[in-house]
Amino acid sequence: MKHALLVLRGTFLWVLSILHFFVAAPTLVLIAIFLDPREHDWLQRAFCRRIAFLSGARVEVPAKKVPYFKPSKELRDLVNPGEAAKA
Repeated sequence: MKHALLVLRGTFLWVLSILHFFVAAPTLVLIAIFLDPREHDWLQRAFCRRIAFLSGARVEVPAKKVPYFKPSKELRDLVNPGEAAKA
């Protein structure tokens, strides 16, 4: 019985994920044609989060676990690569 419930749950999530993808992805593409993609970037990020959630994946940000990662320094180097070479 437990196996049948897991199979039913998995099938339901797959169907929901497929429906979500084939409705939301073309909608985002159409929005991108008419609007600047930076204006609806939050929609794209939310779409990706929902796809990951519906697939059952756990999203991990490994940079938070790396002890030598300093966001202020790394991002400054990314934005100002010329000054990073001088330092």
